[in-house]
Amino acid sequence: LYYNDFSLSDTSLIISVGAGKKAGGQNNDGKLKAVSRSYIRDVIIDPPLRKAEFGSLEVEIAPDAPDKNEAFWSVYRVDSLTKRDKKTYHVLDSLGKATNLDFKIKAFSAFIDGQIPWKFICFDLNRFLDENRYEDIRAGVGLHTSRRVSEYFTAGGYGAYGFQDKQFKYGFDASMFPFKKNKDYSLSYAWSNDLVESGGVSFFQDKQLLGSESFRRYLIGVFDKQIIQKGAIRFRAFDYFLCNLYLSDEIRTATTDYRYGYAFSGGNGRVTFNRFGFTEAGFQIKFIYREKFTEFLDKRISQGSDYPVVYLNVIKGFNAPAGFSGQYDYMKYEFKVSKQFITAKAGKPSFQIMGGWVNGNLPYTKLFAGHGSFVNYTLDVPNTFETMALNEFLSDRYVALFYSHDFGRLFIRKKYFQPQVIFINRFGFGSLSNPSNHFDIDYKAMEKGYYETGFLLNNLIRRGYLGLGAGVYYRYGPYAFTDETKNLAVKFSLTFNF
Repeated sequence: LYYNDFSLSDTSLIISVGAGKKAGGQNNDGKLKAVSRSYIRDVIIDPPLRKAEFGSLEVEIAPDAPDKNEAFWSVYRVDSLTKRDKKTYHVLDSLGKATNLDFKIKAFSAFIDGQIPWKFICFDLNRFLDENRYEDIRAGVGLHTSRRVSEYFTAGGYGAYGFQDKQFKYGFDASMFPFKKNKDYSLSYAWSNDLVESGGVSFFQDKQLLGSESFRRYLIGVFDKQIIQKGAIRFRAFDYFLCNLYLSDEIRTATTDYRYGYAFSGGNGRVTFNRFGFTEAGFQIKFIYREKFTEFLDKRISQGSDYPVVYLNVIKGFNAPAGFSGQYDYMKYEFKVSKQFITAKAGKPSFQIMGGWVNGNLPYTKLFAGHGSFVNYTLDVPNTFETMALNEFLSDRYVALFYSHDFGRLFIRKKYFQPQVIFINRFGFGSLSNPSNHFDIDYKAMEKGYYETGFLLNNLIRRGYLGLGAGVYYRYGPYAFTDETKNLAVKFSLTFNF
């Protein structure tokens, strides 16, 4: 048994504030110095270990660790506390109170899962306030039961109101967790009457806590009204596959003038619809090989992996029997692969490739709308087409490559000025099999290829963890405009530096 003791009692900390002299006449630079001692004891040679005993959890901190008394820690200490050790505890406790450390830890905990616990309920942070181009400001509230009610299930709901469309949205859900300490396994049911992006793409467990890609939701302007119910089973397989099986039934109604149908030959009229029913069975996967986790405050935090992140959706749509909404029979495949490389001298190149294919004739709402993010003078959105307007293109099969190379900070480095240079190239191809079925909508296909390149300077202004920058993108190739000024997109960037 290899025993590694990292308790504070076996760590010597020298804490200095301000300039001065330390013992021996050395200069004191005011930095925190920690010395860790590791001990090996109770050694067993060739123990009968099994592979199943080693999971993906790299570090686990017991929830009640801060509540243990002195007698508990004394059992694990190799040596007794010195006078310096006791002084260190006193200084650390004082620093914690002075910086309001307990509050910051609770805030970090709430930030991890997006909830603020209060007695028997939790407030959902993502439901309070939002914004997009269809609703403008969206205000609401979301509540779920807390762990004080049960660690085996949670239930709750939300309500929201859009100030521009003047419509209420609402929904509820419930989840069961057979293994309370592992939320990777669950049974859930949800029902909602809300909005969903028309022609949008989503993947399982793809929401970022802090990331510029999430800024795209503020730019969306074309939504469908959606009434949906969904049952799902979530589980982890073979250590690195996080899976979601679901069955859903939904009705979508276009909020634009768009109509789907067919025209009679000879121009003798047409039959079109703007309300569509779908019944689907889906299998979603998120795969990160050798992903490791830290368990902190009873929550699992991913440490990431040196390997790419892979997402896959396989969806079967049914022309369902009476009692269900499904009107279309189809197969739909979607994927995304992303990876960032870290090199010693050449910076950090990264790529993301994504694509989709629909086998069957479907209305706009279930196709692919291009993944653009162009709106004049808005925030930069990585892994999107910055010069492509939202809903400018339409495809039932497409592939897109987003490549960027971060060369890091320039030689100029001031307290509030730390420019970071990034070069960007993006390409996309797509096609549409049934263009004659879509009416009262303006769109293009990407059959000839869509191209753009860009240059970004992050952290031109940096304060604490936040950085503000700017960039410019240029659209070229078959879909470039004759007016060169329309091929340019100027964006501001907001980054989070940890």
